[in-house]
Amino acid sequence: WYAGRPRAALLFALPIVAAVAVVGHLVDWSPTTLAARLLSPRFSIVLLVLIALAGVLRLLAMADALWTAARQPRRWWRRPAPLLFILLSVVVVSAHVAAGSVVWSFYRASSAIFVVDPSAAPVTPTSSPDPAITPHPEATPTAPEPTVEVTPVPPPDSRLTVLFVGRDFAPGRTHALTDTLLVATVDPLTGEVAMISFPRDIARFPLTDGTTYEAKINTLLSHFEGDPDPFGMAPLSELTRELGNLLGIEIDYYASIDLRGFERMIDLVGGVDIVNPREIADPSYGVDGFYLPAGPAHLDGATALKYVRSRMGAGDNDFTRARRQQQVLVALQQRLRDPQVLGRLPEVLDAASETVRTNYPADRAGEILGLAELVDDPHVRGYVLGPRRFAERPPPEETGGLYLLELKLDAVEELSIEVFGSDSRFFSTSTP
Repeated sequence: WYAGRPRAALLFALPIVAAVAVVGHLVDWSPTTLAARLLSPRFSIVLLVLIALAGVLRLLAMADALWTAARQPRRWWRRPAPLLFILLSVVVVSAHVAAGSVVWSFYRASSAIFVVDPSAAPVTPTSSPDPAITPHPEATPTAPEPTVEVTPVPPPDSRLTVLFVGRDFAPGRTHALTDTLLVATVDPLTGEVAMISFPRDIARFPLTDGTTYEAKINTLLSHFEGDPDPFGMAPLSELTRELGNLLGIEIDYYASIDLRGFERMIDLVGGVDIVNPREIADPSYGVDGFYLPAGPAHLDGATALKYVRSRMGAGDNDFTRARRQQQVLVALQQRLRDPQVLGRLPEVLDAASETVRTNYPADRAGEILGLAELVDDPHVRGYVLGPRRFAERPPPEETGGLYLLELKLDAVEELSIEVFGSDSRFFSTSTP
C-alpha cells in the first residue's frame, strides 16, 4: 500500500480528506450564505491560505510519489513519471489558482466596498458660514459644545435603513451631483420594504444644527465635501445624518454608487428586466434622445442608465425618474440572485469595487444579503417626496425663477410614522 509506506500515505491523505470535508460544508451553504462569508475579509484570507496550503501539499504528495516510483527497480512507469508529474502539477496549480482568484476577487471587492468610517458616531458640530445656509431666527448665536455618541450596531432582528446615494458625472458637469437620494428600509419581522426618494430640486430645508440649507439637496454632499466637518465626520455620514433628520429616523448605513460604473455592472449581470409603466419619449437626452415603449423590457447597461437618468420626456419629471430608479434597484438585486450570474461573479465584484462604497460592516454582509431576499417588487412600497402631497413650489418671484421645491414637513412627518411606525422620531409626538 503506497509502495509499503502507509505512514506517508496517511500523512498526505488526512489534510486532503479534511479539505474535502470543508468543501462539502461550503457546498451545503446557500449561495447567499457563501457569498456573505466570502465578503468577510477575515474569512477570505483564511480560505486563501488554506487553498494555497492544500495546493502545496498536493504538489509535495505528487513529488513524493515520483520519488517513490524512481526507487522501484524495473518498473514501466519510471520513464513517463516525470512527464506525468509535470502535467499533473500544471493541473493542480491551475485549479488552485482558479479557486484562489475567485476568493481573492471577493476579498479585494470587500476591501474596497466596505469602507471603515471612523465618523459613524453622530456628532453635533459647529458649522462655518456658507452662502447656501441661512440660520433660523430662533437659532442661538452660541454654538453648542460638540458631543459624540457611539451608535450601537443594530441587532439582526431590528429594522435596517440604508441611504443609497447615486453620484452622477453627467456630460457637461464639472463635478458630481447626487441626483439619486433614496432611503430604503426593511423590517425583518414583518418583511415590509419601503423606499423613499428625495427629488433633487428640494431646497430650503432645516439642518440638524438649526440652520436652513437654501440650495438644492443634490448639492448638499458637495457642500459637506467642500466644508469638512471640524470633528472629522465623513461627508457621506453628514449627508446620511441630515436626511435621517428630515425623515425622523436614524439611518443606519449609507451606500454610494457611481453611476458611471453602474452601466458596466448591469451589463455584467446580463441586463435587468423591468416593466415600463408608460412610454418614454425624451428627444433632449444626449445626441439621439431616448425612447422606450411601455410594457416589459430587458435593459442593458446603457439603456438602464438612460432609463434612470431621463426626465425631460412628455409627462416625465424628476419624480417619475425617481420611481424608475427605485424600480431598477429592485431589478438589479433580483438579477444578482440569479444562479446564472455566479459564473461572472469575479467580474461583477471587480465592477462593484470601482462603483460602490458603503460603511456597512463587512462581517455582517450575510444579514443584508438575507434581507435583500425579502425585496420582492410587488411588495415594495415606493414614495417620492414631490408635489403635491410632500412638497410644493414656492412662487417664482421668491426664487428668481429658479425651480425649487420646499418640503411640507407636516406631510413628511405623517409619512415617517406611516412607514417607520414606532421607530419614527415623530411617533411619540403624534400619539396620545
